[in-house]
Amino acid sequence: RAHEARRSGTPSAVHGVVEARPELLDPRRNGDVVLSASRLEALGACPLRYLHGTVLHLRPPDDPEHDPDAWLDPRERGSLLHRVYDATLRDAWEGGVKIAEPRFEELAVERLRRGIERLRHEVPIPGEGTLARETAGLEEDVRSFVRMIREHPPDYAELELRFGLAGDEPAELSLTGGALKLRGAIDRVDADLGGLHVVDYKTGTPYGFEKGVFDGGRRLQHAVYAHVAEQRLDGRVVDGQYHFPTRRGQNQTFVYEREKLTPLDDLLDLMLDGVAAGHFVPTDDAKDCSFCDFAEVCRAERGEWGRVESPLAEWSEEHTNAGIQPAFAHLKKARTFEG
Repeated sequence: RAHEARRSGTPSAVHGVVEARPELLDPRRNGDVVLSASRLEALGACPLRYLHGTVLHLRPPDDPEHDPDAWLDPRERGSLLHRVYDATLRDAWEGGVKIAEPRFEELAVERLRRGIERLRHEVPIPGEGTLARETAGLEEDVRSFVRMIREHPPDYAELELRFGLAGDEPAELSLTGGALKLRGAIDRVDADLGGLHVVDYKTGTPYGFEKGVFDGGRRLQHAVYAHVAEQRLDGRVVDGQYHFPTRRGQNQTFVYEREKLTPLDDLLDLMLDGVAAGHFVPTDDAKDCSFCDFAEVCRAERGEWGRVESPLAEWSEEHTNAGIQPAFAHLKKARTFEG
């Protein structure tokens, strides 16, 4: 019955439109809710995804499928590379190794091999051939990171700046609707005479990062981290940067000046007003369903040529463009928001 109701034109609980519970759902009013930048980006990408993961605390089953041609999934691979990048810079600093020295690249490869050895005992290996192929690819990514660091030597003030984790107090962002508590870890904060530069590593492709500052609410990490860095380090952030130090990322860098990140407060208030109202409508773009843990719940699947097809996204796009239903007002404003 719920599946049939989803096909109707009236937004309801089966679409994510639920009873307003601001004291419970709105993190500006409920101090027990501490959010990460990725949770906020999930809300910006698809409010229904936020409902599933953050409000209802649903999790995909821990039942990995055996793939004879792949070892690490994208998340495991990304986590490994992040650990290697951070540890390499720490090892170099503590050991007095200069970035230009051959030893710096050796440190990076050593850290990678240690990480791979640890994961061998945690993630089943489909075969030695698969392991050798993925190891070679990971080494290329690490050497790409080394080249990027050497081309643009960082003068870093902090590595892996954590907040709201492991007993540390959360950071707070004062919004019109109340204080928002934040947790997370900033990959790197560089410092020069101009001020602080917030750097986040990305191990995927840079597709879509040219789409505005906030990409319709989907990209918030640089702005959230800029606020936290200023709060924790008592300095002025000059910009937020995304670095892509991998083969696929081709060492590209996207830089967003601090002034362009200032409207974050207004955007978050807008998005969280939707949360308070219980308006968790689906995304209006099926591309947002590509790497979602709840794609099967929403009947989203890859069709011909790898294109994602999502009935709920099509339904949402129709209602968002129509501009009649109040439940879609917050999503529509977020999609066109650039401050």
